[in-house]
Amino acid sequence: MTENTGTTRTSSNTHKNLVRAVFWPALLIVLFVVAWRLFQASTPVVTPRIAFITADSTPYWDGVLEGARAAADQYGVTLEVVTPNGDRDSQERALSDLDPALTDGVAISPVDAVRQTARLRQVAKSMSLVTVDSDSELSNRVCFVGMNNHDAGRKAATLIKDMLGDTPGRVLILSGPLDKANGRARREGLIDELQDRAAGASSEPTPPESVLESDGFIVGPTLLDEIDPGAATAQLVEYLESADELPNVIVGLYGYHAPAIVAALDQVRPDQQIRVIGFDAVPETLEAMERGAVQGVIAQDQFSYGYESIRILAEAIRGAEYALPLNRRVEYPPVVVTNDNLEPFLRESGRSSSGG
Repeated sequence: MTENTGTTRTSSNTHKNLVRAVFWPALLIVLFVVAWRLFQASTPVVTPRIAFITADSTPYWDGVLEGARAAADQYGVTLEVVTPNGDRDSQERALSDLDPALTDGVAISPVDAVRQTARLRQVAKSMSLVTVDSDSELSNRVCFVGMNNHDAGRKAATLIKDMLGDTPGRVLILSGPLDKANGRARREGLIDELQDRAAGASSEPTPPESVLESDGFIVGPTLLDEIDPGAATAQLVEYLESADELPNVIVGLYGYHAPAIVAALDQVRPDQQIRVIGFDAVPETLEAMERGAVQGVIAQDQFSYGYESIRILAEAIRGAEYALPLNRRVEYPPVVVTNDNLEPFLRESGRSSSGG
């Protein structure tokens, strides 16, 4: 009986020793892993170094950069801002000046999506890339932040239809270079809606000299400039002085166009009831709306464009893939602003017609 008890005790001790031999090392491993993760969590995250390259230096970008700087402050980003003069060469120089060893990400509004694709793909190999306001879909960008510009063009056309009612007329268009994806899409959306064309009906941009007619609307031509307000005004003055028939509506597709149109009309046609439709709620356009010189604008959420692009880049650089949208697009809906909703728009957006 005693012998059996001793055997049982020996077996029990062996089992306990085996448990100790397995349990304590396993516990130490678990504690080590937990401690390592806590150490990593307490280690300061990398400070992303991001460059924001605008398309040009027009006032439109003031609101975008305000949002970018706000996000940089919140997400611990070192931000460099570059404002080229609106052409592809100046953007190329800005990209070439980026040092991959000192730059983790770049937000850019490509001025020529097609011709810049290869260069942007090269940039995307060494740093995170986000396109803002105007896209380059084949650039291997992390994300696009902006709006559906074709839809925005259609909204401008719908606004024209509402204004002219049962007496449609002539619509003249002002645009920057048609190489820029956002302006090209706005123009095609505008023409599609006024000509009752389905989206994507034409794979090629409508030639700028085209004058199209459908359901009483005569659309065109399109006057092109190189992102130059003064040139836009001068070109429009020349057109209005020589035109056999004046347009009923002039649409400017970029933020500087509405003020340029107003300046031209003040010079040569101050007595004509020509309606002006613009894009982007820049202060000068809002002031013109308040005095009745501009009748409508398709506004964008510029602050959110800048803020979201920097936020996405910061998260991408830190490896937070969950923060990126699945379709790699963040689109804010365009907002139609007229004299009827101008004051509520200013209050809700925290703006004033004098700026801010």
